[in-house]
Amino acid sequence: MALFTGTSGDDSFYGEVINSVSQNDTFIFPGTAGGNDYADGLGGHDSLIINQAGANSPAYAQYIHAGNGNYVNGQFFGNFRGGIGSSVLALAYTDIESLSITFGDGNDIVFADASPLASGGSLSLDGGFGNNTLDIAFSQTSNTTFVVQSNGQVVSNRGNYANFATYSISTGGGTNTVTTAGGDDTIYSTGGSNSVDGGYGYDRWNSYRTDAATYHLSNTASVTDTATGLLLDTASNIEQYNIYATNWADTFHVDGSAKQSLIYAVGGNDSLFVDFRGAAPASFGPHMLSFDGGLYHANGGVQWFGVENFDVILDDGNSNVIVTIIAGSTYRIDGGLGENTLQIGELSTNFTRVQDGDSYIFTSLDGAKSFTLLRIDHVLFADGWVHLPRPGVTITGTAA
Repeated sequence: MALFTGTSGDDSFYGEVINSVSQNDTFIFPGTAGGNDYADGLGGHDSLIINQAGANSPAYAQYIHAGNGNYVNGQFFGNFRGGIGSSVLALAYTDIESLSITFGDGNDIVFADASPLASGGSLSLDGGFGNNTLDIAFSQTSNTTFVVQSNGQVVSNRGNYANFATYSISTGGGTNTVTTAGGDDTIYSTGGSNSVDGGYGYDRWNSYRTDAATYHLSNTASVTDTATGLLLDTASNIEQYNIYATNWADTFHVDGSAKQSLIYAVGGNDSLFVDFRGAAPASFGPHMLSFDGGLYHANGGVQWFGVENFDVILDDGNSNVIVTIIAGSTYRIDGGLGENTLQIGELSTNFTRVQDGDSYIFTSLDGAKSFTLLRIDHVLFADGWVHLPRPGVTITGTAA
């Protein structure tokens, strides 16, 4: 067991080996350390402590990796850079099991793969002064808790973290809890069951699932297993939902209180229910309703890729909707209270029209395509206009 302390010169340190047995060594690089340095634990359970607290330092990108992709040994390797001018410390390190870094006064961006924590490693990161960002992946660990408190302190069962303003956090399996604070943060949920709270700022939640799920996206979000009804995920204080769904039949419900939703449906026979009643009308358009498309309101909307079935209620402005009808898919479109127009690249002579209460049902002559319209006043087909008299309307809320 040896103790190595960095100097202001160029240092190269290698862990101690006694009788062919690697020892548990400690490498310390204080604020006075500088030069082009190297530290290699060479086996054992080795600790690296870097303390640049108070050091005058520009903004650096810092990279902390998992040992050669080998998570079993719980090793970190990476590169650290701190200081300025003649006092710059440039340190490359490898085969480290316990890593503790206090960064200097610059606006550091730290990228960390925390995979070694799953097999005995430990990690402590302090951003120091400055507007610092931590991008950290816990994808190889289960049951992660990472909570940024209102005072900026972090409570976590996956190491010690302090003095970061903005976070990007990825979790793995098990039951995970992630709460961030005032930055524009990004949270990745890649499995398991997740409770996510973005706090203040413009926050993004990226949800990845492998089984068919039902998503409810509003000012809060929930995800349930379609087959069992089991609650999988909850999210709050999120300004942008990025949903990466499955190859199965997924269902998405979006209302006007969700600021921005992006849905990547991937595969399966997917269904989208949209209810923008009460949302302030968008000042731009048109809406695009097709396999890939988007619907909008003044504060955001929903965009999607790969959805087959639609049941939508638009906001109460004067809406213009461009629709592409796909054989075998279902479409129910409620234009809302305004004077609304729908455009469709089909010949009107290829469709029959039947009024059913407040709705108009259009069906192609071969029966392959159909769509239902409610509170749509004008339809522009490829061969001209069709105007739909609006009867008395009772909103049923089927898209809620």
